[in-house]
Amino acid sequence: MGWLILVGGLVVLLVGGEALVRGATSLARSLGVSSMVIGMTVVAFGTSAPELGVNVAAAWKGHTAITFGNVVGSNIANIGLVLGLTAIVRTLQIHRSIVTRKIPVMLAATAGMILLGSDWVFRRAPDVIDSLDGILLLLGFAILLVLTVRSALRS
Repeated sequence: MGWLILVGGLVVLLVGGEALVRGATSLARSLGVSSMVIGMTVVAFGTSAPELGVNVAAAWKGHTAITFGNVVGSNIANIGLVLGLTAIVRTLQIHRSIVTRKIPVMLAATAGMILLGSDWVFRRAPDVIDSLDGILLLLGFAILLVLTVRSALRS
């Protein structure tokens, strides 16, 4: 029975993923923005929503290590597994703006997480990510989102 549920879940995931890609492509065309911008906003939100739900539920129950592990593991899987398998299927075209703008932002966010998680460097306290850190992360995310949308509307 467990295998049947797993296979059913994978089928639903594939069908939902196909619908998400088709809808995102259609949205990009109707709004006249690039597929990359839609991917960085609408698709990113859609694919991260279940992960957010799991992380909030885990944090609510006090299992915060699951939350942090999920975020780090998801990033590794997205870069290594998803990007790697996609590149095997089809050569990926990399726009200059990804190399000059997006990758540095991703590296800065990673460096920021290292700093936020290394409280012993600054406060000599146990390593935690607290409410202030969360506010800083949300502020950084909001700024990035506004800049991304603004850049898309200009082009």
